[in-house]
Parts: sequence; C-alpha cells; structure tokens
Amino acid sequence: AASQILLRQLDIAITWGDPLARLLVLWIGIFGAVAASRGNEHIAIDALTRFLPARLQTVAGVMVGLFTTGVCATLAYQAARFVRFEFEGHTAALGGVPAWVLALVLPLGFTLIAVRYAIFTASRVRSLTAVRVES
Repeated sequence: AASQILLRQLDIAITWGDPLARLLVLWIGIFGAVAASRGNEHIAIDALTRFLPARLQTVAGVMVGLFTTGVCATLAYQAARFVRFEFEGHTAALGGVPAWVLALVLPLGFTLIAVRYAIFTASRVRSLTAVRVES
C-alpha cells in the first residue's frame, strides 16, 4: 500500500496493486483471527462477567461460545456459497487466477474458528458438569 502511494506520486500506476493490497489485508485478517482463536485470545468485553461468581462466569462463557460458534459456522457456510458462485461464474482475479481460489481463505478460516470455539465451549460444558457431579 505504501509503495502504491509513492508510485502514484511519481505518476506510475500498477493496476493490480490496489486489488492485491485489499486481498492481502483480507488474508492477513483471516489468518490473524484464526491465530487469535487458537488460544481463545480474541477480543472480549468482559466488564460484566468479572463480577459474576465463577460458575456463572463459566455459564456465560458457554453462552458466548455457542453464539461465537454459530456466527462463525454461518459465516463459513455463506462464504462457501460465495466461493461456489465465484467458481460457477468463472470469475478471474489477479493475473487470471480464479477468484474462487483467492476467496477460499474465507470459508476455511471461519470453519477453523467455528471448530475451535465448539471445542472451547465443549470443554466449558464439561467443566460445568464436572463441578455439578462433585457437588
């Protein structure tokens, strides 16, 4: 992006520069989201849950995990539909590369995030049931 700005000042145009920059931002964003989901290190607003008892914090975590899993699974499904439409439309992107190939990062990334949050949620549910059994 910085080189594009510099080259524009010199009246040099690289026609594929802006689409490439947008595509790289998309890929880096998805990879970053997948990496953050690996350790359950996503952005969270937990101002209210801090004041809940430990068991209710776990229940809130389960609810948030279910919601996150559902949203990511829905996004993965819709992204897969988008990739299919791009495939069927034979849309070309940068340098003649099929657009569907470049868009594959969306369903793959959201599927990985959904699976990870499903696993986190399942472990929280197990911890709830383990506490209940011990009581």
